[in-house]
Amino acid sequence: DPADADDELLRLYERDVLSSDDRLSLSNNASSQMTPGARAQVVRSKALMRCVLARYCGHDVSPSSLRFSVGEKGKPRLAGFGESGSDDDAASTKTKPSLRFSLSHTNKLLALAVTSAPPEGDTGDTKDSNEVDTGDNTGDIKGDEETTSTQRPFAGAYEVGVDCEDSARRTSAVTDRLAKRWLSEHEAQVVGSIPSETERASFFMKTWVLKEAYVKALGTGIAAHPFFSFDVKLEPKSDGGGVGAITLVERTGLREVANEGETTRGGGVCSIPDDSSISSQSWRDSASRWRFALLRIGNGKNGNLICATCVWDARGMGQQSELSEQTPPGLEVRWTLPMRGDFEKGEKPEPEVLA
Repeated sequence: DPADADDELLRLYERDVLSSDDRLSLSNNASSQMTPGARAQVVRSKALMRCVLARYCGHDVSPSSLRFSVGEKGKPRLAGFGESGSDDDAASTKTKPSLRFSLSHTNKLLALAVTSAPPEGDTGDTKDSNEVDTGDNTGDIKGDEETTSTQRPFAGAYEVGVDCEDSARRTSAVTDRLAKRWLSEHEAQVVGSIPSETERASFFMKTWVLKEAYVKALGTGIAAHPFFSFDVKLEPKSDGGGVGAITLVERTGLREVANEGETTRGGGVCSIPDDSSISSQSWRDSASRWRFALLRIGNGKNGNLICATCVWDARGMGQQSELSEQTPPGLEVRWTLPMRGDFEKGEKPEPEVLA
């Protein structure tokens, strides 16, 4: 909860948690033009990320010592930890933890998702193991550097993504337009079929955060992996109450999807090469490995906050798996305040699992 960190704690974050590179970034010309609220949000986000990841690295690891690298489309990766506090000082980096993470924030909530991955080069799968260990792996792509993920084989194994939003943020008056503009044709039809304006807007936001979480897990961004190129299906519970299973249908690489993209649905236009069959198959095969969870966070005035996670399920990698696409992820949720510790059960509202 951003409100838990007061001004005194924010100053402590800047001094003791942020790295020298972080502080330099906050002092540059562009960052100096930020509003106080925006600056505080950046500090809170970096403090949460550094303190939680340092905990997973070991008790003797300082949050300010963590080193990060940035993927092609801007997704950060934990590179290790060292003494200088500079991400550029690779020579003194001590360990490369096998962690993947994703960060999201609204004005009322900061969310960090963390999962583990095999050490580099040990993916548990003999096929293209050096290709799938990172969501930033682009493969050997010829030609235009701005190729979309539709032109590349799937390469996002072991990743995680998270997105949070206020489900009441957008009014129903623009929901239909947003759905037609950003979602896949199937998803837009489902949104349009919901008679209640309030429920229609809520369903749109649930679909949005799930799709955002998936794209953030891939590390591609919406432009490189447009929302129209895949469906996130929210299956209703058998008793008719709320959402049951969440399934992913990847249509990336299919020519009809490229034709749909020519109308600029979903934030981008895909160009499908003639030899896209391998690429499209790898994306479709990957879909059954992703596990989604949808949570409602808070109560009272913050009761409209929703949070989606998307995580790669590595169980059975390299062998025939008996997992179904509806197998939920193993998820542990806790409230924490950097440099102060985790909240006890009952001190914060318990998240409600929607799906």
